[in-house]
Amino acid sequence: KGGVFEILRALLPYLVGAGIEVDWYDVSTATEARSALEFLHVLGHGVEPSTTWVDDLVSYRRSLESFSRTGSEEIQAELRSDDVVLLHDTQTALLASTLSRTNSVVWHAHIGATTLSPPLKAYWDLLGPSLAQASACIFYLDAYIPPHLRESSRISPPGVDPSTAKSAPLAL
Repeated sequence: KGGVFEILRALLPYLVGAGIEVDWYDVSTATEARSALEFLHVLGHGVEPSTTWVDDLVSYRRSLESFSRTGSEEIQAELRSDDVVLLHDTQTALLASTLSRTNSVVWHAHIGATTLSPPLKAYWDLLGPSLAQASACIFYLDAYIPPHLRESSRISPPGVDPSTAKSAPLAL
């Protein structure tokens, strides 16, 4: 959930108003996968989550693969062949390879880093093959796009929707 969830959820009524049929899926996440997904999210910022992050990544792989398999199965059970799937952020990236076998998949990421550090390289080594199967990837900054996804990627700078809870005035 969080701020991006609020922004995307607020966008849905606009799409429906434009005549686009929209469904929202919140993929079930097993407890053991949550820490693996958060770990991966930190890598996506190019940051070392811990001093043992290289070993941690190896141990998290099984949880990440299980989440990908289960999440893909959940979503595929609801999809029609002409549906377009919009996946958001690191946590859903590994679903792209499976879902793209039957549907058009667009992956949107609001995180990244402009310098290719070892954690970011490990991130792209893990997610890159799956995301290469997506129809398109959307990034906030050109500098966030890894070379192997450049052809299928587009830029969409962040925007502010004043109707979201995230944009509400704060009482001081």
